[in-house]
Amino acid sequence: MAERDAIVLDADPDRRGAVTAELQRHGHAVREVDDLATLLPATVGTPLFVVGVDDDAGVEAVRTIRMTPGGEEAVIVAVQRAADGYLSALLRAGASDVWVLPDRESTIPQVEVRLVLAEHYARLQVEHARVGGELNVLKRALDLSGTGFVLTDPRLPDNPIVYANRSFAEVTGYPLEETLGRNCRFLQGEYRDQPAVAEITEAIREQRSVSVTLRNVRRSGEEFLNEVHIAPVRDDDGTISRFVGVQIDVTEQQNTGARLALEQEARRRAERERRRIAIVAAGTASMDRAESREAVLRALRGAVGDLLGPASVVDLADGEIEQDDRTWVIHDAEHPTSSLVLDTTPDDVDDRSAVDLLVERTDEALTRVGRRLAERGLIRAMRESLEPLRPVAIDGLDVDAQVEPAGPGLAVGGDFVDNVVFSDGTSGVVLGDVTGKGPRAAALTGLVRHTVRACARLSASPSQALELVNLMLLDVPDRRRYSALTLGQVLGPADGAGLRVRFALAGSPPPVVLRDGGDARVEGAPGTLLGATDTPTFTDSEVTLGPGEVVAFFSDGVSEPLGGGVQASERLAELLRGVPTGAVEVTAAILRHGNALEGPATDDRAVIALGPGR
Repeated sequence: MAERDAIVLDADPDRRGAVTAELQRHGHAVREVDDLATLLPATVGTPLFVVGVDDDAGVEAVRTIRMTPGGEEAVIVAVQRAADGYLSALLRAGASDVWVLPDRESTIPQVEVRLVLAEHYARLQVEHARVGGELNVLKRALDLSGTGFVLTDPRLPDNPIVYANRSFAEVTGYPLEETLGRNCRFLQGEYRDQPAVAEITEAIREQRSVSVTLRNVRRSGEEFLNEVHIAPVRDDDGTISRFVGVQIDVTEQQNTGARLALEQEARRRAERERRRIAIVAAGTASMDRAESREAVLRALRGAVGDLLGPASVVDLADGEIEQDDRTWVIHDAEHPTSSLVLDTTPDDVDDRSAVDLLVERTDEALTRVGRRLAERGLIRAMRESLEPLRPVAIDGLDVDAQVEPAGPGLAVGGDFVDNVVFSDGTSGVVLGDVTGKGPRAAALTGLVRHTVRACARLSASPSQALELVNLMLLDVPDRRRYSALTLGQVLGPADGAGLRVRFALAGSPPPVVLRDGGDARVEGAPGTLLGATDTPTFTDSEVTLGPGEVVAFFSDGVSEPLGGGVQASERLAELLRGVPTGAVEVTAAILRHGNALEGPATDDRAVIALGPGR
């Protein structure tokens, strides 16, 4: 393989060293860095980055690389764990692929193949992260049982065991470390030609349940009769993600009459256990999706009704209730005396354990919903505080500014627009985008927005103001704070006719100028991302606009679906040719094209259109 450059970014020297060693083994010339500000100046022309971090810094690093001129090459992220939502967040931020390393001793196999199949592997990893939550639910339910259980993953080669409970180890004699990763057939020893083996193979191929009795061999070499019950477990979308296997040692029941009775009871027991597992899994999945207290309690009532019968649930009561073996207390911060009251006493210890587990998951879901609702209230208040103090407008000019937030509009941080005034009294506009999401990004948005206002009043040009803003961000203790900005200044009429607009870019895509008659072209010189380096480059560019002509500034939420960089602005210019050149019409057309290309927004989009009018 030809030698290529790679940059490994990680503050942890041990983890960074492990990734570096593997890349060097595959012929890469590697540079190690532990600070994003050190990384960015070296990114231009480097086709491979490995960002070895396991927290929000990974998402911010990917986004920052993508926002930096020259950051269009492949960006690979190596992580130690596949936490819920983290893989998809990395991919949305612009990662080309994500490598999940099981432990610090792991290596990265088939580097070239992973680069070619990045998108395919990323989808598999995201699916694995989602199913992981279901696996935890099933594991807890299975551990309530005294019979042997295994879970296998049909999506992995040879459908290996990915979970086995304590009873399985006791029956077979095989500890967990000798069980995981193997197909269940290892228990068959030399008895591979049993008719029941073919039955299992056919059932798994047809994705259906099956019950058979096999002659198996314990780790000690002792033979035993193993009654096996296998059933598929499906995701919400109907895809088989696991097979559940129930093992019952029936060696001692060789007597024909006793054995038949025991087999029937074992089948009933296994069927009841499978049913409990399905009910608990479905109920907890519904709670995980719930967005309100009412929806969580509705899921609890439905699951307990499925488990014990529809008439079993008397009430989900608030108030002091006499505690007995038909009552479970629900720990709800807003309703501390809530209780689940049943019209029956579960005599089966496993039924009672299943209700215990459902109530425990209800407590967790109610806590999560309460926290989520509180966060949404805080987010709404923070978002309102970040709105411009007045509409973005300049007297006598045709101006329109729009911000289209990603998702349902509750995310904070991201893109913003605002008015500014320069030291000579000229008016201007600013369009910005900060790294990160959530309250931390919202705080950075407020800091950058108010700072650029102050810096503009001390500056005669956009580039001078950007120099001051960059110094401010470099002075912030947290060096992972970055922002892309477009700063425009209205200079007034040119000699003879038209409107002069001066602007400078800091990590933002270059704007598109729409001329009267339908032409559209890209203007302006690129600039350095704010907060990335103490030797930035900012250049003032200038356009003159005639009657009816418009300059359109936009954030990378608009340009990324088009490929990013200057090429994205050029493609947008092609799409805008012939669009009516009023400011409102131009901003609407830009957002409309973004929605058509990407569908629901995964990043905020901001647009400002500015012209002299007709």
